[in-house]
Amino acid sequence: IHWREKWENTRGYSDIWMVDTYPVRGEDFPNAPLQHCTAFVRGAARTKRPGTPFIPVLQACDFTCFPDQARKLEDKSKLRYPNLVEMRFMAYSSLTFGVRGLFFYSLYHSHLEKPAGRAWWQDVLSPLLLEVKAFTDAVPRAWEVTAHDYKIDKKYNVNLAYWARSTGNFLVLTNNTPETRSVSIDLTGTAFPEAGELTPYAFTAPHKVQWNSGKLEVAELSPWETLIYRVK
Repeated sequence: IHWREKWENTRGYSDIWMVDTYPVRGEDFPNAPLQHCTAFVRGAARTKRPGTPFIPVLQACDFTCFPDQARKLEDKSKLRYPNLVEMRFMAYSSLTFGVRGLFFYSLYHSHLEKPAGRAWWQDVLSPLLLEVKAFTDAVPRAWEVTAHDYKIDKKYNVNLAYWARSTGNFLVLTNNTPETRSVSIDLTGTAFPEAGELTPYAFTAPHKVQWNSGKLEVAELSPWETLIYRVK
């Protein structure tokens, strides 16, 4: 529905509201405009009707299926699938907005009949789905986010959320840029805790990170990187 000029108008006529955008065409990593995905999903999450479940549709294809939609790309041989970094970024960024689930387009367009499609399924999509399944098992009702602040996201160009659960607490942070950078995020006066002991979870790479006195500091985030931490 993102092709509609006033796509937001569909939100009042849906039992489940789903929006889709697929940003990875043929750009070399990290130059695909993944921020288009988070901007669109964020905007939809902010404007959905109360009580209407919102589920983003994420890219699970390469654009050899739709070469006419990659008109700016002269060398169509560069059309590619999203890599694991890009897929984790799109999935976990969406989860920070309290989405009710994740949908992927599509099994057919993954082209499992081709070696490239089977390799992508095995090396990228399957590991991602297993990780997300483990995360949502560890965070019951993951759509009920304990702390998230759109102003924080915009100010620091991140996607950040915190879940407090009796089974354990979690923090997700994604780098909403194709740049390597460090961040120092002031969380004082928000719904986030003032401090926490952070332990990397699943595919999260080790980082120099600290969360004290209302400030979350992470050194050298990679382009589009996703960090998931257990919090004590």
